Amino acid sequence: MIDDPLLIPIKVMGRSEILKADMIEGLISKILGPQAHHAHRYAVACKGQYISHTFWVSLGNAEQEKPLREAISKLPGYELQL
Repeated sequence: MIDDPLLIPIKVMGRSEILKADMIEGLISKILGPQAHHAHRYAVACKGQYISHTFWVSLGNAEQEKPLREAISKLPGYELQL
């Protein structure tokens, strides 16, 4: 059991013209609930037709990561996540 929230990075890569940060952020909020501002760090990198969004998310428990990653994999423009 995790007593403190687990802070992890989620890096999502996909087609820059389709995969948008607000789509990912919406899923994070829907599945994990509101994220604390100190835990919600974001970075983006774009090269050609691909974009990489990195969000730091706070998990209440280890079981929350799998459903989030599964939902992200169904987003339009999604290619890969780390």
